Amino acid sequence: MINRQTVLDIAKRNNEPSWLVERRLRAYEQFEHLSIPSFSFDNVNPLDSHDETVMSPVNGVVILSFQDAMRQHEDILKKHLLMCVKPENKFAALHEAVFTYGTLVYIPKDTKALQPIKITLHSHSQTCMGHVLVVAEKGSS
Repeated sequence: MINRQTVLDIAKRNNEPSWLVERRLRAYEQFEHLSIPSFSFDNVNPLDSHDETVMSPVNGVVILSFQDAMRQHEDILKKHLLMCVKPENKFAALHEAVFTYGTLVYIPKDTKALQPIKITLHSHSQTCMGHVLVVAEKGSS
């Protein structure tokens, strides 16, 4: 079951900064107030996730799990995470509130990725709420 405590538990498990916890809680409140057709969330437990993300390294490109990005590039996550996804829709709000893992792909200014970027998710759970954030600075490709 997903509730406010679930959101707090996800944030605590990931040792997230207060700005992200606040965003998750605002999104959950939005989720709570939006209407939806008949659907049951009783069998959904985002804390029951054992997902693994495999990322192939690419020269000059930073590819990190959100947990690692939070320590190394928190400023990028804070500025760009979910900025294109507005929780005006019930499921977008739910996603922002309870996503359980994520990957940051950061291409610095004037950096050319010379090979494809490959990210593979291995999910070992019923609940899979991931997010990929790609930030490509000016002149990058």
